[in-house]
Amino acid sequence: MDLESGKRTGPTSSSVGKVKGLSGRLFRGFMSVLLFICIASTIIWMFAKVSMLWKGVEISWNGTLVVPLASSNFTSFIMNTDKDVLVNFYAPWCPHCQQFAPDYIQTAKFLENNTNIVLAAIDAWKFHQVGEKYHIRGFPTVLLFLRSKKEAPIEYAGWKRNVDNLIAFVQSHQDSSTGKGMP
Repeated sequence: MDLESGKRTGPTSSSVGKVKGLSGRLFRGFMSVLLFICIASTIIWMFAKVSMLWKGVEISWNGTLVVPLASSNFTSFIMNTDKDVLVNFYAPWCPHCQQFAPDYIQTAKFLENNTNIVLAAIDAWKFHQVGEKYHIRGFPTVLLFLRSKKEAPIEYAGWKRNVDNLIAFVQSHQDSSTGKGMP
């Protein structure tokens, strides 16, 4: 401010507004670019993570007592087997399914001498039409198809999926119509 004239000197209020407006726009532009970079890198990271999970992840039932099923043989196997059938509906990329697989294989070994039941598994992610038919909403899901009620399977609803609980589940639903019990 000029003391003699009482007039303001220096930048005018309109020029200050232009500077603030310009810096505000630059800041908003910078923040928009930064946000875009963060979102893009997160999407790329997530895609890479999912790709890593999917590649090379497979649950193999080869060399085990678990019968691997596909959509082409699922119905005929279930309906033509004269035993109760315990089926694990799984997705190979699912960490819970990967953790559960050894217990499921161990359950099959434990029940090896039981002539009343067979354990099977189906990749319900790959053969989604089978999963949809049985209303599979999560992985792993275990269904017990009793030989006298194969059209109405019983879902394992236990929180812990381990050998002892699976055996208890099978025993509690043993098909009483045949009079055959678990060994």
